Amino acid sequence: MAYQVVGLAVIGLHVITQPTEIVGAPGPSVPRTGIVSLRHDAAVDDVRGQLTPYLLSDEVLLWTGRPDPTKHLSRIDIFMVPFSLMWGGFAIFWESGVLVSGAPVLFALFGLPFVGIGLYFIFGRFIVKARRKRQTAYGLTDHRALVALGAGALSETPVQHQPIDQRRSRDGKHLTVTFGRPASGSFAGSSFANTGMEFFDRGNLPLAFYDVPDVVGLESALRRVGR
Repeated sequence: MAYQVVGLAVIGLHVITQPTEIVGAPGPSVPRTGIVSLRHDAAVDDVRGQLTPYLLSDEVLLWTGRPDPTKHLSRIDIFMVPFSLMWGGFAIFWESGVLVSGAPVLFALFGLPFVGIGLYFIFGRFIVKARRKRQTAYGLTDHRALVALGAGALSETPVQHQPIDQRRSRDGKHLTVTFGRPASGSFAGSSFANTGMEFFDRGNLPLAFYDVPDVVGLESALRRVGR
C-alpha cells in the first residue's frame, strides 16, 4: 500500500494523504483457514450453549455435534422410497381420475388425505427431517448421551453398562451411534428411525446420534467413555 499526496491543508501545513493501490504491489492476505476456524468455533459454542443447561454438576462434556441436514437418505429408504412412489402415484392417479370423470365431490374429498400422505412420503418427510436436524444438538458426557431438540426438549440415556452400536456410512463420512436396544425388541419399532416418519414408531426407539459428520471426534469420545 502506498500513499499519494492529494493536497495541502492551509492551517498547520499538514500534508493530506490518501491510500492508493499500486498494481502488482503485494497486499495483505486474508487466511481462509482462519475464517473457517472462526465459523467452526461459533458452531461448537452454539451446540454447547444448547446443551449446557442440562448438564449435571459433576459431568464432563466430552463431545458435541449436530446431525448433517444435507444427508437425506438412510438405509431403510431402500424400501421407503419405492413404497412412497407407489403409494403417491396410485393416490394421485386415483384422485385425478375422479376429478376428470366428474364423480361426486365426496369421492374427491375422500382421496385428498391419501394424496397428502403420499406427497409427505415422497418429499415432505425429507423437509421435516432436515429442519429437525438443524435444531438438534448431540452431546456425550462421561455419564450420559444427550439429544436436545430446540430449546426445551431433551432425551438422555446413560452410556455405561449398555450396548453401543457404531455404524459408518458407506463413504465413511458419517457416523450413526445407537445407545441400547428398542424397548420391545421389535423390528417395526425401529424401522422408521431417522426417516422423517418417527411418529409411526411405538415409543420404543433407542436414543441415537444420526448422520454425524464429525466421525473421528465422536469415535474418540466414545473410546474415552469406554475406559
